[in-house]
Amino acid sequence: MIRKLLQWLYPNRCLFCREILPAEHEPLCPACAVRELSGAGMQVTLPSGLPVITALRYQGLSRRLLLRYKFRGQANLCRPIARLMAQALNEQAADACFDCITWVPTGFWRLTRRGYDQSGLLAWELSRLLGVPCRRLLVKRRLNRRQSSLTYDERAANVRGVYRLKGTLPPGLSHILLVDDVITSGSTISSAAEVLRREGLRVTGLCLENAMHRVSSD
Repeated sequence: MIRKLLQWLYPNRCLFCREILPAEHEPLCPACAVRELSGAGMQVTLPSGLPVITALRYQGLSRRLLLRYKFRGQANLCRPIARLMAQALNEQAADACFDCITWVPTGFWRLTRRGYDQSGLLAWELSRLLGVPCRRLLVKRRLNRRQSSLTYDERAANVRGVYRLKGTLPPGLSHILLVDDVITSGSTISSAAEVLRREGLRVTGLCLENAMHRVSSD
């Protein structure tokens, strides 16, 4: 009864077209799933050697979805977005086994302004969906310029040395799933992953969206 009432008050809606869906439905309606997901999930290997799985391309409605979640205070989108990411992970790396999920942390001032760490929320929700422990392994040691304001060539230098371990790593870790929201040049997630790789850990990245096709050195 309570469940039906909640579905009536807060119906499950398609992430893109906002059509009302059944309570246990996937986060997209069939039409949007065909349009937005068909061929969108992929695995890329960054110049750093880091493999990264992405669920969507950063364009059109998918781009608007990320902006709503990241910049417009719609933290409630975390759960359906994480389901899309889990689906992409299952499609691209079904046999992969992870000891821990962690995320690329946002800085203190941006966290204060936004009110939540968008990648951290996704990591914790993915932990629930995948049954893999989530731990905060990294912290951001200093404020850097926004990557979106920089050229391709400036991005790597902007995030070099920005991240460090939060403390001593828990024992028994081998393969880490590193979560972020979007890759553009790949510099940010590569910088965070390098901290873990220096500790002898294997790292695979997982992001909601891939914007690498938009990168320009102009």
